[in-house]
Amino acid sequence: MTNFTLQTSDLSPEIAALKMQLAISLQFHHRKTIERLPLEAAMQVMAEVWDACDHQRSS
Repeated sequence: MTNFTLQTSDLSPEIAALKMQLAISLQFHHRKTIERLPLEAAMQVMAEVWDACDHQRSS
């Protein structure tokens, strides 16, 4: 598995931890799928999933 580093110094500790949790989850559970997609397609799917979330509920 390829190692990765995330820029988290400009984020709150909570957001930095959530970012790391998402990155680890994506790499561990979805690596083979992500590797098969062009970057633009993978980013589009992530944006669509984010848009589908209920952001008002978590505010």
